[in-house]
Amino acid sequence: MEINQKRKSFLALALFFGFLFLIVYIYSINNSVKVISGKDTLVLSAEELSKMSSQVTVGESKINYSESYEVLSKRTYNSKTFKNLDGTYTSEISNGDIFFFDGKEYVELEKLSEPTLEKKDIILNEIPKSNVVDFGNYVLYEGVNVSLENYKLVLKDGNNKIVKSLARPFSTDANGSVSLGEFDFELKGRKLNLDVVVDEDWLANAEYPVVVDPTYIFNNDSGVYDGDVFLFLDWGTRTIDGNMISISGPIVTLRGFIEFNTSAISDDVIVTDVDLNVSVIVPYGVGDTINITRFNNSQITNNITYPNNGSGNIWLWQDLGTGPNNLGYYLTDLTDFQTTGNKTFDLGTNADMDLKSQLVNDFFAIGIVGSDETTSDYVGLRSSEIGGTSSGPKLRVTYTLPEGMTEHPGYQSKIQSTEEENNDVQIEDDKQE
Repeated sequence: MEINQKRKSFLALALFFGFLFLIVYIYSINNSVKVISGKDTLVLSAEELSKMSSQVTVGESKINYSESYEVLSKRTYNSKTFKNLDGTYTSEISNGDIFFFDGKEYVELEKLSEPTLEKKDIILNEIPKSNVVDFGNYVLYEGVNVSLENYKLVLKDGNNKIVKSLARPFSTDANGSVSLGEFDFELKGRKLNLDVVVDEDWLANAEYPVVVDPTYIFNNDSGVYDGDVFLFLDWGTRTIDGNMISISGPIVTLRGFIEFNTSAISDDVIVTDVDLNVSVIVPYGVGDTINITRFNNSQITNNITYPNNGSGNIWLWQDLGTGPNNLGYYLTDLTDFQTTGNKTFDLGTNADMDLKSQLVNDFFAIGIVGSDETTSDYVGLRSSEIGGTSSGPKLRVTYTLPEGMTEHPGYQSKIQSTEEENNDVQIEDDKQE
């Protein structure tokens, strides 16, 4: 009897824990899913799991996403491409470099070094014990190399392209006396120790405080070609390195131009929209309007068509006025240039067709002129030379793939997760060799 009683007690206990386990199991099925990955355990609620199911279809080769995302493998030095919810793609072409190449992929420029290697004023209030001034310690990104070339500190990426350089350093004292210095560095692995060597005799005779003042520049030679042209008598002058793209009239009639490199976009896509973004920093007069000139199949950077000399610039100036072969304009009588700020324009169906036809040659150009050049007003747009890519000229091109093609030619989608990125899910299109 005692044994039977123990068996009954054990059975009752087993049933109790079994029932409890069943309740917990049912609750977990209905409310959450536990995912174990590596060292971490992640609990997802039913709502979170539902959200994820709209992003990834398990067991299928095709991956569906709930929002647009960047196609990382389509990056170039100055462009990024997004896949939109409706299946189209949009490439945004910036006015200068926004990435560098680390030997495997394109990486954001701000990751070039840690901390950021940039200009800084080093103030000396008295004669230093050493003429070697510490400029800081940095960790360079993988694939970035450093060298000295003609007194400049040069950073090159995995393509051996100069992505950043620091001009020869100089120092000034309280009386305005200037002394040229030199960089000195030590590189161990990816760790860079940088110094500035100042002339010892100059330091001994300087009026303090002294400012050691290196400068830096990015090399944005992958972006756009922009500027303006004006005529004086029978000679045309082109400006391509100013801070502004200028448009004015009538005494000195300035006409602006912008040409984008479209090599980031495959030749066989179907272009559905072309938007131009510019930043007005000097507004036009009230009542003055702008025309945007059509430049189909006429490449401004073609030195044979438009050589940068007197006669070539006269020809360019004339074509900016009415378009090559009198093609006319994408847009006319725009009033948006009467106020400052960023302006975005849909250039219309002609621009869609023109850009598509020019993809094989990797360019798209426009002119910017006053609708009435008899007025004396003036408008200035931020150029690609002013520095930075947030407010310079941009081109946004939206397109679809040819019928029957579900992904970029030669590309497939995948999800990549790495411990270095804290197991964040990252969407990437990998080019198939």
